[in-house]
Amino acid sequence: AVSTNGIGVSFLTAQSFKLNALAGPVMTGPIGTIAASAGYDQPTFTWNASTGAKDYWLYVVNTTTGQVVINQRNIVGTSYAASPAQALTPGHSYAWNAIAVSTNGIGVSFLTAQSFKLAAMPAPVLSAPVGHITQITPTFNWSSVPAATSYALYLYDLTTSRMPISVVSVVDASLNNNVTLTVG
Repeated sequence: AVSTNGIGVSFLTAQSFKLNALAGPVMTGPIGTIAASAGYDQPTFTWNASTGAKDYWLYVVNTTTGQVVINQRNIVGTSYAASPAQALTPGHSYAWNAIAVSTNGIGVSFLTAQSFKLAAMPAPVLSAPVGHITQITPTFNWSSVPAATSYALYLYDLTTSRMPISVVSVVDASLNNNVTLTVG
């Protein structure tokens, strides 16, 4: 309290208070083993809201390699979809955490990391050509694989120890060959 002349001042003992720490968000997905399917290597991470959080920080580690693969800050909302540039590796395991960030950006809170694994993509089943063939420019066919965006085809000549065909990005499950193969 301040008197009229501004000289007389009196006060009581200061009142103290404490802000509770932010609660860590509960991560809801992905968890477990994620089966191969279209887009499964770009999962959407989801978590419950934390009261008092301004935004969130997503941290994803490839536990197979030990590398940080997503380190995304300033996420508004309770989900984040991995971009094509952040696509994860099938057959690898991951640990992730959503971290609540306070309004001033200093207070952060998180719970134990959630883990998941992307199932390995199955190998395609080769269907043609098979056995002894007469075509010197055969068409190669194989089964399509869920989640595959392209295929690589390598043909190795066992007689010459050479690779006459090496195509890294085949979009369909077949390749019309324009390389003449050696008879015999």
